[in-house]
Amino acid sequence: MNYKIVLKILGYMMLIIALCMLPPFLIATVLNQVDKMPFLMSILATTLFGLGLVQANKNCPLKIKTREGLAIVTLGWLFASLFGALPFYLSSSVPNYTDAFFETVSGLTTTGATIITDIEIL
Repeated sequence: MNYKIVLKILGYMMLIIALCMLPPFLIATVLNQVDKMPFLMSILATTLFGLGLVQANKNCPLKIKTREGLAIVTLGWLFASLFGALPFYLSSSVPNYTDAFFETVSGLTTTGATIITDIEIL
């Protein structure tokens, strides 16, 4: 298996996830919400991680086989959930990281399960 291509594509995925965090950050900034700093820190962490993966593996050929594809999908969901949980955790909207991870996986998979009792507050 070509680990370099897996990491390179995961890096690009992390950059896309960081871009997806940008609209909530901009809205929080325009409305002067307290959640703007957790979003900014999450965007920076995700961007740095993604750029690091892309730069470390920039010279690998883009040839993906079935095994690499499976690894990209599996690790992509895992990384998206790990980094997607950062705004929940950093803003103290969810009490611990495990619950923030659960909330993120629930949101990304659209299961509808939640641990937040008063969701309108968020």
